Amino acid sequence: MTSEFQTVLSEVILKRKKSISEKFIKQKTALSTKQLQDLESGNIHFVNYPYNYYLTKQYILAISPKLISYIKPNDFNKNTNDDLKEKINVTNDKPLDKLKKIIFNL
Repeated sequence: MTSEFQTVLSEVILKRKKSISEKFIKQKTALSTKQLQDLESGNIHFVNYPYNYYLTKQYILAISPKLISYIKPNDFNKNTNDDLKEKINVTNDKPLDKLKKIIFNL
């Protein structure tokens, strides 16, 4: 899983938690309450590949459509990741600054 992907997903999760209701996300995606909780805790293997990729893609499209190009199928396939239990670290440690660097190549 790339650090670019981790930064983007972390930023989207924080944005959702700050300004978008869980109910809205569940209406716009096919995520169950448990799947949404797992995804937002950083567990991208909440369902088998490729379903985790497509559900996460729906989630990101509902929150920040401009960032969808940073989401690649290989980030979700357990066979391409070294650590099968890898989780995204969702913190308040200025992910927006990292995201600006990625988007604007600063």
